[in-house]
Amino acid sequence: MRCKANFPRIDNLLLRALVWGFIGLVYGFIFVVAAELLRPLVGTPWHLLLATTATASLTALFYASMRLSVIIANLLFVTTLLYLAFGRDAGCCSITSLILIAALLGMLVGGAYGWHDKQTKICCADAKIVAGLVTGAAGLPLTLLALWIFDAPDRALLPWLVALLAPLSGLLYVGSARWFVERCQNLLPPFGDGALVGFGVGAVTGLLFVVLIGTLEPQIAGSSEEPLFLGRVYEVLGESVALSAFSCLLAGAARSWLRVPWYNL
Repeated sequence: MRCKANFPRIDNLLLRALVWGFIGLVYGFIFVVAAELLRPLVGTPWHLLLATTATASLTALFYASMRLSVIIANLLFVTTLLYLAFGRDAGCCSITSLILIAALLGMLVGGAYGWHDKQTKICCADAKIVAGLVTGAAGLPLTLLALWIFDAPDRALLPWLVALLAPLSGLLYVGSARWFVERCQNLLPPFGDGALVGFGVGAVTGLLFVVLIGTLEPQIAGSSEEPLFLGRVYEVLGESVALSAFSCLLAGAARSWLRVPWYNL
């Protein structure tokens, strides 16, 4: 009798790696933007500590309902194209106003989605967001340790910090979210879950499009502070996102190789 090797299928390994890599992309982008938004408000190193917690919870928003996230992303993509074609000269071009519009639009779509289909995974969104907050808080010791050990400017440390935090947060989240779903999934009605996810996903997706557009259309930023913010983001975004995606890709491939079951809630 011929023994069958206990190896995972290559297509499953690649799919798991790509899914985790995508989550790493989202995590890296949110972390960089959150850190640079918070830098002038709370200073160093508090902007990194707050970004550690905020990024995990905002990434959990995307994972709360991937279908809703895709719907909002597609809608905002079309809206962004319409804005670039017809609205740039209308006097409403500040980053703050664009992000607010995207967040409110996402909230309306998300609320309608939760109201219409009360049996989808959106009903667990509140529990997943709580799990994300706890996961982010659990990553704070690593951030503090990195700041204490490495005597380097925080901007030089940021890409490597993200590369460590992204897979750690992912592993902690998938290990704890089911526990939170079993206990915290009735904090909000489906309409509230959808509106909350839509607001967060809309704001982050809108900001993503603004950052991408800013590379081609610098005048997208209205006030004198906004170009400085985009400049700080561009300085570390590429390396941070690449390292975050790569580290999560390795974590996803390792979970497939170890035959860890898919997380599905």
